[in-house]
Amino acid sequence: MVERFLRYSLENEKKIRIALLEGGAVRTLSIQVVSIDGDAFLARVPRKRAPQAFRLADVLSAGYARGDEGM
Repeated sequence: MVERFLRYSLENEKKIRIALLEGGAVRTLSIQVVSIDGDAFLARVPRKRAPQAFRLADVLSAGYARGDEGM
C-alpha cells in the first residue's frame, strides 16, 4: 500500500503524507516523490532545497495529503 502512494505522488506530481521511523521516533511529513529506486526513494520535503533520500523500510504508512482525495 505504501508503494502505491509513492507511485501516485511520482506519477501525478502530488504531495502525500507519510509516517516514518527515525531514530526510534515516529515522524510525519508531507512530501512529493521525485524518484523511486528499488528499496529507496527521493522526495522533496518542506523547507529543504535538495530532495532527501528515504528507505522504504523506514516508512510505516502513507496516505493522501490534506485536501487531496485521490483520482
